[in-house]
Order: sequence, then C-alpha cells, then structure tokens
Amino acid sequence: MFRFFRLITVAAVALTFIAVTNAAAQARGFELFRTMLGSQLARTTGTTRVTWLPGGMGYLERARDSASGGQKFFKVDPATGSRAPLFDPGTEA
Repeated sequence: MFRFFRLITVAAVALTFIAVTNAAAQARGFELFRTMLGSQLARTTGTTRVTWLPGGMGYLERARDSASGGQKFFKVDPATGSRAPLFDPGTEA
C-alpha cells in the first residue's frame, strides 16, 4: 500500500512539474510573439511585380518621368539597392 501512495505522489509531482514547465514555455512563446509583432516581419512597400534582367544585372524598375510624362527605366542591384538608369540618357527617345 505504501508503494502505491509513493507512486501516486511521484506521478502527481511529475505532472505538476510538466504543467508548470508548459505554462512557462507558453509565456515565453507569447513574449517572443509580442516582440516579433513590434518589428516588421515582411516588407510591405515597394513593387509587387519584379522583372529580372538577364546576366545577373538585377531587376527592372519603372518610374514616371514628370518632365515628359513618359516612363523611365532603371536597373536595381538587389544586393545594395542601388538604382541606375537602364538606358543611356542620350539614346532615349
């Protein structure tokens, strides 16, 4: 009979420890989730359509030219974000 009570006591202590550990893990997970909400997880601005240029030149970006009302084309290096005209300004029509 003593063995039975000892087994029940050990099981109760183990279950209590598991429940406390689980609750602590949930609290830690909730804190991590709140921390992630404070920062921007994904970029939500910019272009949604990317046209990659051949030869690893980067990608194509378009912008409206306010002077002519037409489009200007730029090549963008994805590693640095630097933007340069895709065409020579002298050759543009």
